[in-house]
Amino acid sequence: AEYMGRSQDKMDLLLSVCRSDTPLPTQQYGVALKAFNSAYEQVFSFSSEFTVEAKRTISKCLVDGLRAGQWDDSTRFEALRALKILARVRGFGLSYLHSSESLTLFASLASLPVDGVSETPALSYAPGTVSLEAVKVLMNAVIGDETAQETFLSIGGLQPIMNILQTFPAGLLFDHHQTVNMEEAVFFFCRMLVHLSALKQVTAQLWEQNAKGFHTCLEVIQCCEQTPNFATRDSLQSIALETSKVLFNMLHLYLKESIPIEEVTSYYQKLIPLLVHTLTFVNDSPKILDLKLAQVNLLIEIPRGFVDQVISTYSGAEGILNQLANSLLELLLTQAEKADCFITSDASRKQSTHAPGRLLTGIIMALNTLCRENEMLREFFKDQILPPAATSPSARVSSSSIAPPVAATDPMIKRVLIRLMTSPEYELKRYVSEFMFTLCEEDADEMIRQTGFGNAVGMLVEKGIFQIQQS
Repeated sequence: AEYMGRSQDKMDLLLSVCRSDTPLPTQQYGVALKAFNSAYEQVFSFSSEFTVEAKRTISKCLVDGLRAGQWDDSTRFEALRALKILARVRGFGLSYLHSSESLTLFASLASLPVDGVSETPALSYAPGTVSLEAVKVLMNAVIGDETAQETFLSIGGLQPIMNILQTFPAGLLFDHHQTVNMEEAVFFFCRMLVHLSALKQVTAQLWEQNAKGFHTCLEVIQCCEQTPNFATRDSLQSIALETSKVLFNMLHLYLKESIPIEEVTSYYQKLIPLLVHTLTFVNDSPKILDLKLAQVNLLIEIPRGFVDQVISTYSGAEGILNQLANSLLELLLTQAEKADCFITSDASRKQSTHAPGRLLTGIIMALNTLCRENEMLREFFKDQILPPAATSPSARVSSSSIAPPVAATDPMIKRVLIRLMTSPEYELKRYVSEFMFTLCEEDADEMIRQTGFGNAVGMLVEKGIFQIQQS
């Protein structure tokens, strides 16, 4: 009872139990662990009392205790909760958690059949179970340390995760109850995969066997988004978001290699309909906006010189190219207005937790990639954003073969984008200016005519097109 006051006391209690020279009753470990976890469960930064020696002592004691198999499920659960907290602290003193023996132990408790695990219990990731808590420990240990990532791969940790992802879509379709219990674990596995897929050797494995990893991730996202209550299911939105990031890592690393244009085209034939579907969500929650950004970023990864081939695939294909162009245009308009209000209003900056400039920058970069290399898309967006001054929006005749929205776009988008060309957000300002330059067919005179000399001069000077005379 003396230790139930300050957080420091609760850590001292756990340390005293872990430092005991003689084995203690399971109940004493349970009391100390619950006290420690209640104090630190919601803490993500620790003061100096969390020393290297403290982390090393606690992690070794708990891992050895779990390996011995003498604790009941309640104590094992609390031990894993404490290890989850330790694993997210980062820094020195956690090498014991990152060893192959420890990661194999956590994988076994998480029902992952990695190398050295003869058998695993049936998959059950219901909240409050040992297996789900072990998944969290594994995730924190792996994503927080590069050595742990290499070690996890060396014990064969990648394939079991991919196997779970391959079976997840079928569960969404046919076994709703079982899938609900899987969703939180699948999210953590996807979060691990985001970090692992940034490693080149992992990307190579994911592209093996006719791009099996690519198709698995694509199917996971599609099944999540096609679930009837996707708009209100935060867990499914999180899975789709993390899996989209995995696809980005795969494309970012793989498409830099010299690969046939037919192969690139085949991947984007599957990705673009998915992107169109995602952009149609009217829910503008932060999670959905992040999902839209993650998938818009996939367009940025189309290799230079491949855009025309990818776009030509959709000529006459049930209006999919029309839908893509109009969806991007609508998203550009709404996010540009939000970014403009956010940047010009101090009140918005203080109240908002999700800056719209990040999504807008991604949209602008994707549009610039598409319009720079495809004349049809460039004509469409120029007609909508930089219309001829002599015609009104309602009387405007498009020179593009892409059908515009039913209601012509308000030219306000032009005024908003021009204001953003002088935004204090440097990255946003730079990419908006690049996009406007592309719409002007990289003609400096046209750029100045459309946006004004003061708005255009900064980018023109950066490109060396315009030089300021020294007096």
